[in-house]
Amino acid sequence: MSLKRDAPADTWVEEDGSRGDVSGGPDSNGEDSDSGYHVDPQWRGVLTGRLLDGRYQILELIGEGGMGAVYRAIHKHMDKELAVKVLLPKNKAMEGVTKRFQQEAQSASRLDHPGITQVFDFGQTDDGVFYLVMAYLRGYPLTDLIRDEAPLPADTAVGFGAQICDALAHAHTQGVVHRDLKPDNVMIVPQADGTEQVKLLDFGIAKITQGKGAATGITELGAVFGTPEYLSPEQAAGDPVDHRSDLYSVAVLLYEMLSGRDLFSVETKVQYLAAHIHHAPTPLTALVPQLGVSSHLDQVVLRGLSKQRSERFQSAEDMAQALRRAVSQPATPDSDVLQLDSSESLSPAPAVSSDKTVSPEQPIARSQSDLEAEFEVEQKRKLVVWGLASAVGALVVLVMALSLVLSDGSESGAGKGADVPRARAKDSSLQIVVGLIADSQLKQAEERLNELVQKVPKDPRVHLLYGHLYCRRRVADACLASYTTALVLDREVRLDKQLLANLLKLLTQLKGPRWGRPARVRAVGFATRVFTRGSMGEPVVKMLTGYVNKWWEHDLVWRILALLEQHKAAGGVDWSHAYEIRFRGVSSCDQRKKYIQEIIVRKDDKLLPLLAKLYTVKTLKKPYSRRRISNHCLQKEAAVAIRTLGGEVPKKKRSRSRGSKKHRRGR
Repeated sequence: MSLKRDAPADTWVEEDGSRGDVSGGPDSNGEDSDSGYHVDPQWRGVLTGRLLDGRYQILELIGEGGMGAVYRAIHKHMDKELAVKVLLPKNKAMEGVTKRFQQEAQSASRLDHPGITQVFDFGQTDDGVFYLVMAYLRGYPLTDLIRDEAPLPADTAVGFGAQICDALAHAHTQGVVHRDLKPDNVMIVPQADGTEQVKLLDFGIAKITQGKGAATGITELGAVFGTPEYLSPEQAAGDPVDHRSDLYSVAVLLYEMLSGRDLFSVETKVQYLAAHIHHAPTPLTALVPQLGVSSHLDQVVLRGLSKQRSERFQSAEDMAQALRRAVSQPATPDSDVLQLDSSESLSPAPAVSSDKTVSPEQPIARSQSDLEAEFEVEQKRKLVVWGLASAVGALVVLVMALSLVLSDGSESGAGKGADVPRARAKDSSLQIVVGLIADSQLKQAEERLNELVQKVPKDPRVHLLYGHLYCRRRVADACLASYTTALVLDREVRLDKQLLANLLKLLTQLKGPRWGRPARVRAVGFATRVFTRGSMGEPVVKMLTGYVNKWWEHDLVWRILALLEQHKAAGGVDWSHAYEIRFRGVSSCDQRKKYIQEIIVRKDDKLLPLLAKLYTVKTLKKPYSRRRISNHCLQKEAAVAIRTLGGEVPKKKRSRSRGSKKHRRGR
């Protein structure tokens, strides 16, 4: 199913089976203006413009899947923005589909938790349209985060994992088992205080185990229903499930967030089902040793991935507590074993490859060093593939800030005690790579880095140089992935001058292969995640302020603006420009009136010229578009705002009629 991003923030509303990143561009809001709806045809949908059941004004199609479609709507009487899921007419006659749609309404209506999307209403219109009304969320799916930024820092991944467990604990208490947890069904919604709240979506195949509706599951015994990559072994085998099946899926999500890789390396869905039943996952400490995932956290994830549900955590509360302890308990060189409650037991999972089956008669022949060697080969292969896929560009000469990248670079041996120094590359080796990148000898630079990453996989400067290399090659995904790895190893690299320069290029590059709008969206996500915590520093503030004062994509600009305001660093922002691109990019009259109210609250007389323009100019041109947006419905509000801010309402220029011109020519 395709999904639409909506301004001003990344807005996603989930539908079953959804997986995608469809961006309609900065001007594809499809919002209404006055009495008509100016929606791009691809997002109009058959119900756009309809008043559903006398209450819900349908504005635009957000996404469509095999079972239903999701629309953005407004409650006509409450002026509340909502999401409305409707069952596609072609599916109403299909056995089980209508029942599944009703099951989602029944299961979701039981739940009232900050981590679960609210469902407000369910019904059927006179002409037979089944609909489900739910909260309209402004955020981004976990799918995007894993794709763009994994591997994530341990505290970030654990924070999201623990929130998912908290939400599941509430659902399980109400007798609801989700059964289809996957990244698409986990939304991350930024909060006003700068934190991020997880929201679980789509209880369409949930199982109700208590009270009314219990034992009325949509699927029969022996049927497999869900997403193969995230199914528990008992789901894959078609056996009955309980709440511990959800905890297995949470562990799969954690595995992907922490490693940036799939749980199993198989090619088909059927093979994935078999892998869940028979294969043991590779421990994170062996799969990604350079990231420094603690054995505490590794054991928690592996326990969640146990084949036997009796060996997993027995409740979502227990799993959430174990996750939080895993990141708060420091590792020691003598004993790196997770301290559990006396009621818990944790058996370490065998370190076997995902392509081997576990059998009582089959000994484990692969050692930890074998797995680490295999990972290094795979890492090198991936980097080479990235390099071959990229287009060599010579538009910009990279000049590294050596004082930041090469500081403290003497190679050290293994130390003793808790503060064991990390192996580092020699300064001379890094200087050679810097020179090769500056001279555009990118192939030779990559060969050098491939050698270094095998010798010193945990040196953040090596991964930082990989990021510089891939940005130079205009491969945005690989560039941000390398920077993310460097940040996991050393958070201070976020202040690297070349990283900031490349990030700005990603934010402002108009087009190009694997660049353009998709790269800008990922770059904004990277920036907001990296600079949300801790102080940003003057170079970062200067770079981000310059971006918001010049760029025209209002949805992306205002995400960065929110970041600057969170750090109380928006003193240099040109608010007149920021609001003007909003008024140029949004068609909805109601939304534009809300922006005027924001201007009044801001009490900034520097915005008076913009208000005067809205009052006197009939239309504004959308950026990079021939389409114009009428200001007619804003004139009253603009005049009120001008007076409130102490300005004088300008006089409108009268246009001469065509008849009067003819009359003058006749005279």
